[in-house]
Amino acid sequence: PDTIETRITYYYDGAEYNITLDTSISHSEKIWVNLRPVASIDQINGVGDILETGSEEAIKGADVVMADSHTIAYWPFNEGSGSMVADVTTTAYTGTINPSAIWNEGRSNATDDYSVEFDGTFTNIATNTDFDATEFTAEVWFKTDTSNKMVLFSDKGGSKWAYNLYIDLVHLQYYGLAFDFTVDNGNLVRLTSTGSVTDNEWHFAVVVRGEDYVELWLDGVMVAEREWSGDIDFASSSISIGQNPLGSESFKGLIDDLRFSDIARHNEDFMTGSGIVEFVSDSYDLDGEISEYIWTSAIDGEIGRGQILYFPVDSLTQGSHNIQLQVIDDNGTASDYVSSVLVVMERPDSEIVSVKVNGDSVWSGWGSIEANSGDNVSFKGRTTSSQFISEFSWTSDQDGVISTVAEFDIDTLSNGTHAITFKLKGANGLWSSEQEVSIDINGRPVIGNSNVTSETLDRLKSAMFKVRIEDDNTDESSLIYDIGYRIKGGGGEWESEYISDTSYNGETEELEFTFTPDQNAPTGEYEFFVEAT
Repeated sequence: PDTIETRITYYYDGAEYNITLDTSISHSEKIWVNLRPVASIDQINGVGDILETGSEEAIKGADVVMADSHTIAYWPFNEGSGSMVADVTTTAYTGTINPSAIWNEGRSNATDDYSVEFDGTFTNIATNTDFDATEFTAEVWFKTDTSNKMVLFSDKGGSKWAYNLYIDLVHLQYYGLAFDFTVDNGNLVRLTSTGSVTDNEWHFAVVVRGEDYVELWLDGVMVAEREWSGDIDFASSSISIGQNPLGSESFKGLIDDLRFSDIARHNEDFMTGSGIVEFVSDSYDLDGEISEYIWTSAIDGEIGRGQILYFPVDSLTQGSHNIQLQVIDDNGTASDYVSSVLVVMERPDSEIVSVKVNGDSVWSGWGSIEANSGDNVSFKGRTTSSQFISEFSWTSDQDGVISTVAEFDIDTLSNGTHAITFKLKGANGLWSSEQEVSIDINGRPVIGNSNVTSETLDRLKSAMFKVRIEDDNTDESSLIYDIGYRIKGGGGEWESEYISDTSYNGETEELEFTFTPDQNAPTGEYEFFVEAT
């Protein structure tokens, strides 16, 4: 026959292939197989990782790192004075408050005490921040009661721009948040929030722009989102804070922490979030493309998909996770699994339950506590975590470590104002965050040597007493003095009828008073007491 068809079935890597060959003549024939993609975990980055352990950890309750590897610029605005504001990243962009700096109090729950005040006319912060980031996140705290169109930050210096966050009239009803940028030579992409932000309360605004989407978040809630496409019109203008680069749409109010990042952050990775774990793959396929990345945990099952996965640390169960990655190529062939270990631990929490002075409760959770030298001060702390607590620590910035138990009494605190911190250590080796109480120990006045002009005195005669008085907190002339006398050894009541001319001499640092017995004064040896409060 002219043609002899022969069907051949062959197998490679568990897959079956079928071809038909013409075997009537001798010839070579190529057969094709689909190579299995190769899964590879490039890195797993856990929040709060303990570098010295050599393993990868994710710590629930760890402090959020503001200037991480994805932070472009971060201004905490904690200087409190001067016109320069510092970007604390390694890039160290400059920022200058113009025309003159106005500083105000920061947020009540912030770690710093300051914010920048904008007057709504002239005040702005000029920066040299200039970056081209299609994917980016911007986070800012602000407070205002002014209903005008006002810029929070912007590079809008012309008809094209990439980053413009402002307050604007929304739906002709209220002044809310708005963010816009232009693509493809001037086409506007804009989204606005719901709800007013001009209530004179602190608000936390976030813009998240991904490859094809943009989100607007307000106080932890996503209030707007939309898709976008095209090429962003990156401007030549640097970022201006509190005004646009043209000097208009001036903000009136307070602005605190401002951070820019070069990724579309997960909301748990915001400044107010609890933190995320970043899973990164560098898998490859020699004869095609990878269409799916599947991440699983031996404890929690499948946790997500994507070449880069951001997963909230609070959603992971405590324990040692065997993290596995499998990838699938565009022909549906799955790779072998690769794995890595992630240890998830929880930082114990701590709280100061009570502080008592001489048995009286004085702790309200805030403010400074006052006590006198020698008073008995009782402290009690605890954790609400379920894990075993192995260590407790109470430390004074004046006296050092004052206790290593949860509850104790102390009457030896030195005079002055103490910042006392309490923390505790879980069985997993992690310390809690520190809780602080301020206590002012008022030193009791010290009564020193005394002298008298005459140790023997007739009735109707006078003797002047001088007593050395010292106090570390209160001016001695402002102390209240109580002076008394009685016949020595008689056990009678203290009297003050014969005491006069009581005063404090600032030059000699002595309390002076006069003792003048009248004609009816009992004879005998007298004793005196002096009390200062």
